[in-house]
This record gives sequence, structure tokens and C-alpha cells, in this order.
Amino acid sequence: MNQPAPVVLGTPPGGRRDPLADLDAHASTPDGRVGVRIRGRSSLTVTLAPGYYDQVTETELSRQLTQLARLAFVQRTRAYYELRSRAFGRTVTRESSSYGARDLSFTAGRASIVASGSSPDGRIRVTAAGMESWTVDLEPGTLAAYDEAGFCAAVAAAGHDLIEDQFRQIRRLKDEIYG
Repeated sequence: MNQPAPVVLGTPPGGRRDPLADLDAHASTPDGRVGVRIRGRSSLTVTLAPGYYDQVTETELSRQLTQLARLAFVQRTRAYYELRSRAFGRTVTRESSSYGARDLSFTAGRASIVASGSSPDGRIRVTAAGMESWTVDLEPGTLAAYDEAGFCAAVAAAGHDLIEDQFRQIRRLKDEIYG
């Protein structure tokens, strides 16, 4: 039986341009106190509601950032599929199905990736297991070590670092499986 050729999501017809160059996604926590904008491949801008930084605890902000990471990944994925749909001229809502043993190995391997990133000083760490289970850890004293703008920049740097780690691990996995 003939199976349809898989659509390679990173290569739109006639183009070799970075498929993530036009990505633009936004997410915020349900209470609206913490937000993030993702642009392009891995550029992040983190924002806090006015006055929130001065009243929040590290434990609460860690919880909020962990929740935001999950929500941001969902919004980034939606934005990615919207871009793919425009590039291919048809609705794309998920990856192509796996067609063989190598594809199944890749899918399983990708699901087991644990990606991580940290702020330049290591005070803020973001971890994602399989891009499904997220944690954001703040070392004790982190809020006192930064002003609000510095903290937001450090969180964005940690998120950027995580995204790039995820991409590196996926490239390595593709090389191992597909050669």
C-alpha cells in the first residue's frame, strides 16, 4: 500500500529559510502577572505586572514561571503550526506520522530529551523533560540579587539557553538515527 510522502516541516516548498524566523507567540499566567513573548527561533522577552516583583516570593515566582513555561510551549507550538500551514498552503496541526523504525526511534528519543538552561550567573535554572514536564528553579537570594529588569533578562536568557539545548539535542539525535 502506498503511503503519502511525509511533509518535512522545516522545508517549505521553494525555500530554505529558517522556518522559525517569523514565529511570534505570547503567553501569560492565568492571573496575568507573568508573561513571555517568543520571537523567532529562541528570542524571549519576559515581563512582570507592575509592582509584582516587589511583593512576590521566590517560591511563588518559581511556581508562576514553571506554569508560564508550560503555557509558552503550547503557544509556541500553535504559532509554529500556523507558520507551517501558511508555508504549505494547507492546515498543518501536527507532525507527519512515523513511517518506519527509525522514525519511531526518533520520536521516542525526542520524548526522552531533558533540556536545560540557566541564567548567566546560574541562579535561575529551567528544565524540560520531553518538553512536557517543566521546572523553573530560583536559588535562594535570587530576587535580592537582581532588579526587576535584570531578573526578567536573566529568566529570558535561561529560557533561550533551554531552547538552544533542546535544538542541539534534537540535531544530535537526528544525526544518530538518520545519519
